Amino acid sequence: ITVSFQLHVGGTNYETHIVQGRILATGEAWLTRHTWQEDPEDDLYYTFMTYNIWNFNPPWETRQSLIADIVRRHNPHLIGFQEVRANYTLSPVHNQIHDLANLLPTYQFIYQRAMDYPGESLEEGLGIFSLYPIREMAYRKLHDDPFAPDKNRRICLCTVVDTPHS
Repeated sequence: ITVSFQLHVGGTNYETHIVQGRILATGEAWLTRHTWQEDPEDDLYYTFMTYNIWNFNPPWETRQSLIADIVRRHNPHLIGFQEVRANYTLSPVHNQIHDLANLLPTYQFIYQRAMDYPGESLEEGLGIFSLYPIREMAYRKLHDDPFAPDKNRRICLCTVVDTPHS
């Protein structure tokens, strides 16, 4: 798995870095952890985690606790969550991003809907959690291929955070 990051640190724009992630099986989801450090002698480093939470597939009540335990164990600076669902048939609305936020109160978060499921009261999107203050967020819809069998909509969610080195 490769993930690209563009970092802006101390007034300097760093080129996009491609880093190799280590994949660990964790229950019914996959975890990829990335650490970026320009100079091994430097104490400037950021740890990123990406996690496909696999929407509401059972047992969500158990999986959300396991996800939170893994996040607390690794304590990443930023986390990207995918396949985050919200169910509008429930009152109040049940959004998985809020479930995780309640379990991880030291993180700020953003969420962006990527798609609705026609005929169902469900939406799916992306979330980013940050230990640092979130200053900005933006998203971009990615190109849909009308001939592709997969009709899921894709987005790119971005955030700017204030780090101690900003």
